[in-house]
Amino acid sequence: MKILIVSVVFPFPVDAGGSAGTYKMIDYARKEHDITFLSLATKQENLDQLRTLWPNVDIRTAQQHQEAPEPSLLRRIANFVRGNNSAINDRKKKNMILYGTDLDMCYFPEIIDLLQDTLKEKTFDLIQTEYIDFAPLVHFLPEGIPKVHVHHELRFRRMQLEYDLQEVKDHADKWHIETTKTLEVNTLKLYDRVLTVSQNDANILVDNGLAPEKVSSSPLPVEPLRDNVKLPFKFKNKLVYLGPQVHYPNYDAVTWFLGNIWPKVSEANENIEFQVIGKWPQEFIEQFKDLRNVSFLGFVDNLSQAMEGAIMVVPLRIGGGMRMKILEAISWQIPVITTTAGAEGLPMVSGENCLIANTPNEIANAINNLSSSEKMQNDFISAASPILKSNFSIEKCGSLRNQLYLEIKGQKA
Repeated sequence: MKILIVSVVFPFPVDAGGSAGTYKMIDYARKEHDITFLSLATKQENLDQLRTLWPNVDIRTAQQHQEAPEPSLLRRIANFVRGNNSAINDRKKKNMILYGTDLDMCYFPEIIDLLQDTLKEKTFDLIQTEYIDFAPLVHFLPEGIPKVHVHHELRFRRMQLEYDLQEVKDHADKWHIETTKTLEVNTLKLYDRVLTVSQNDANILVDNGLAPEKVSSSPLPVEPLRDNVKLPFKFKNKLVYLGPQVHYPNYDAVTWFLGNIWPKVSEANENIEFQVIGKWPQEFIEQFKDLRNVSFLGFVDNLSQAMEGAIMVVPLRIGGGMRMKILEAISWQIPVITTTAGAEGLPMVSGENCLIANTPNEIANAINNLSSSEKMQNDFISAASPILKSNFSIEKCGSLRNQLYLEIKGQKA
């Protein structure tokens, strides 16, 4: 089958959950299909390396638009109400989807040109877009060809979850959320099939108006690691969090953890360490420089040493999509403590393969209990390990996606 895939995310280097999932799915699909891949501009070395890895994939990139479009009228009014663009100047709000892009704006006009040039040159049996920012490309796709959108995260729900955590609620934000929901859902209705990365997201889309037969769950793969994993697990008195600051749920989770949970944990165990892996700005790190045993490691090229003997804490308050960091913890065979939001859409059961807690006291107690029980640590690792093979192996996820392609093409014929 000749498949055109258009994605906001360029899947190389494979240094984040989203790019890793996209990379693995295309790597699987290219063995059975003729793939053409379109994305935004990236470093030439990344493009060259991916072309070497995927010699049978036609990879094309478009230069990203240099000037962002003007904010919508609603956004300008909302910013004025908050006080002369104070929302834009606030680093916290900069990373929030709620105060970020508008779905009615075209931020990447060059991808439309690249798409149209490619469609003039080649014919396809199926066209797939990825990420909500590219969903409006459906308006530029030819009739008669099956159209699929891979929906990695529900934009309106992410915005609602961010809104729910704000101490001061703004009517303009609620307006923005509801308008986004209407636009998002109705744009998705134009596709022959929407593929979500979790069944929970699929259910939410159906609840908000998509026909059940037009929505399918198609998770992204995470492979178990065979090397550099030492068992049985020996706790080395450290907690780790994996993720960069630029993704707002990470910002919220780490800020909330350090402000409300870490003091309780540190008081109970003065030698325990908390390590944050991923890129975080120095001005953020400076806020917590006086906290004992807290370190920001930045980008870690080889995670084996950082993960060895650690408990993964995932104190997320904003869920949706797939929480790849939990699956990565399972692949490293380290125990996990998370929240209900963090475990959303994953087969995690508190007391069976992890601990799930939601309040600061509950999370602190969970950390104290798990860190002091070697048996519980290893029991959780043993119970969680089969999850990857049974639900998230590349063969499982890749073959499911391929079956969906064939089903969608057959329905359109």
